Amino acid sequence: MEARYIVRLDDACATMDRKKWGRVEEILDRYSISPIVAVIPSNQDPQMRIDPEDELFWDRVRAWQAKGWHIALHGFEHRYVTQSRGIIPMNAYGEFSSRPLEEQKEKILQGLAIFAKKGIETKIWVAPAHNFDHQTLEALRESPIEIISDGIAHEPYRERGFFWIPCQLSSLIPQKSGLWSACYHPNTMGEKEFEDLERFLNSHSHSVLSNLSSLEGLYGHRKRTLKERLYFYAYFLNRRRQQNQTLQKITSHLRRFL
Repeated sequence: MEARYIVRLDDACATMDRKKWGRVEEILDRYSISPIVAVIPSNQDPQMRIDPEDELFWDRVRAWQAKGWHIALHGFEHRYVTQSRGIIPMNAYGEFSSRPLEEQKEKILQGLAIFAKKGIETKIWVAPAHNFDHQTLEALRESPIEIISDGIAHEPYRERGFFWIPCQLSSLIPQKSGLWSACYHPNTMGEKEFEDLERFLNSHSHSVLSNLSSLEGLYGHRKRTLKERLYFYAYFLNRRRQQNQTLQKITSHLRRFL
């Protein structure tokens, strides 16, 4: 089957870079693409404080929702308060992994309460820094969340009571088969990333999915294969190895100046 794609945009908040987000929105609208948008309910991350707080931010989120964009709960405050790896061992920092269950429940409920107050509906979870654990899943089971946008697999699958849409790419790159989510961070996108996104959509927009409901119909009962599970572990072992090699190179260069 021809490869299919999903666009995900992370770190939408009241102090985001409005110019860059506007540019991404213009590109996606030009090709009628409805992305997953990870919205921080109550941003407390200094790195996300780029523009002055936008009093019309939630109006913008409601407008995204009205035109079919898929709003996702992106944690609560986006503060990195743990140094533990979770189910997706991408980073050893985050907002949720290793935190007490009741604390995680409270964060999720508070985030959802803000969404409800602002008229935003969601059933999608996007963890800050890909960092969450089994207790996070337990907490999410007591919420309307049904879909998790994360993980490494060839296609979506159902596991632990949730529908998982893998997120394997940091930008859209042509693939031979499977379903691929590309996670963009508009706040930090450079000129080349905008140009590459436009170039990809100009050639492949017909392969970019906007209707997530159709995915559940196609893959709602699918389980991860043994090959995918092995690939998952191989992917992160290789990532850890590359990180260690990079650290060794940096250390070696520093020693030359000490």
